[in-house]
Amino acid sequence: MEFSAHLPSFLIIGGKAGSTSIHQYLRQHPAVSLPKRKETHFFVCDLDGTASPESYYGRQFLNPINNVDDYLADFEDGKEKTIFGEVCPSYLFFPNAAENIYRRIPNAKIVCLLRNPVERFYSNYQFNKNLISQENNKVGDFTQADFDNLTLDLENCKDQQVQRYLAEGKYCEQLKRYLSIFPLENIQIYLFDELQKNPKWLMTSLAEFIGLPPFEFDVNMKFNVSGKFRFFWIYKTFRGSKAAHLFQRVFPPIMYQRIRYFIEGMVFQRDNRMSVDSRKRLRSYYYQEIIALQELLGRDLSDWLQ
Repeated sequence: MEFSAHLPSFLIIGGKAGSTSIHQYLRQHPAVSLPKRKETHFFVCDLDGTASPESYYGRQFLNPINNVDDYLADFEDGKEKTIFGEVCPSYLFFPNAAENIYRRIPNAKIVCLLRNPVERFYSNYQFNKNLISQENNKVGDFTQADFDNLTLDLENCKDQQVQRYLAEGKYCEQLKRYLSIFPLENIQIYLFDELQKNPKWLMTSLAEFIGLPPFEFDVNMKFNVSGKFRFFWIYKTFRGSKAAHLFQRVFPPIMYQRIRYFIEGMVFQRDNRMSVDSRKRLRSYYYQEIIALQELLGRDLSDWLQ
C-alpha cells in the first residue's frame, strides 16, 4: 500500500499528561494517519537501532513492534491521509528512543507533554495499584494511608516500580536527549495544565506546529482519566481487545469516541486527591528537578511548587 511508505513526520511523547485524549483528537482530522494501536514502542524496540537497556526499570512491553515493515503497515490507510504521526509516551523516558528516531527521521517534529511530576507519580501509582488489586481479586487494595507511608522515605525506596514512577517525573535528563540532537524549532513542549485549561488552544497550536490543515477539533471529551474501577470486567474485556479495535475501525472517530467516553465513565470513579503531607513530601523530592526544568525551558513552573 502506497500510503505505508511514510515514516511519521511527528511524534508525541510523554505520558500521564493527556496523551490518550490528544491521540483521540488527532484521529478526528481526516489528513492524519496514526498507527492502529496507540503506543507501538517501535523506536524503543527497533531491532535495527540502538538497543534499550535490558529491562529498563523493570518496564516490559506487551507485543511491541520491533521492525520497520510491521511499523509502517500499522498506520491507518486512506487516500486523504497525508500526514503521519504517532503518540507514544515511552519515547520520552527510554534513553535510546531519541537516537533511534533521529536516525530514521532527522526532521521529525517532536511534541512533548509534561505533567507536574507530583501529580504524575500519584496517578501512576494509584492506577497500577488499583489494577493489580483488581486482577488479584482484592478490592480496595490502594489506600491513602498506604500511599502516605510510601512517601515517607522516597529516597530509599527499593521497589523497582516505584523507582520507575519517580524517575519518569525527572524530565530534564529525558528532554536533553532530544534537545541535543534535534533542531530547537522541531521541538514543542506543552504542559498538562494547558490541556486541562484550554484544550482548544492546545490542539490549534499543535496542529499548526505539525503542519495540519485547519480543523475544528471536538475537545469536549477526556479519555483515560484514571481512578478506582467500578466495573473492572468491562475494562478487562475491552482493553486492547479485538472488539475494541473493530469498533475503532468501523465507527467514524467521533462516534467511536462518544462510545468510549461513555464506557470509561461507567468503568472509572474518580478518587480523592492525595493528602497534604504526601504532596509536600513529593514536592520536596522533585523541588530541584522542577527548578532545573524551569531554567531549561525558560518557563514559569511555580504552580508545580504550590
